[in-house]
Amino acid sequence: MNHDMDTDKRDWTILSSDTFDQWIDRILHQYLHRFIQWQQENMTRLQSSETGKDKYIEYMQKINGLEERKRSELRKWLFSILAKDMASASTFEFIP
Repeated sequence: MNHDMDTDKRDWTILSSDTFDQWIDRILHQYLHRFIQWQQENMTRLQSSETGKDKYIEYMQKINGLEERKRSELRKWLFSILAKDMASASTFEFIP
């Protein structure tokens, strides 16, 4: 949905595959950023025991997982959320 700030008008538009991929990239980047922040805040605790080291490796592997797998999971999640929102909408306005 585009939001025109000047007229406060909302219109549905078709989301291109490229734009959708850019959104996915941004979300994945935010996950990585949050992981790095968490890592910095907890490094001493993570390195203080074998359990901490194992957890760190596990989390690092998750965040650095295969790019396509993460994209696919995120895409499925977004579509499931959008599908629920669309199913709950009471009225639709179709613009030719």
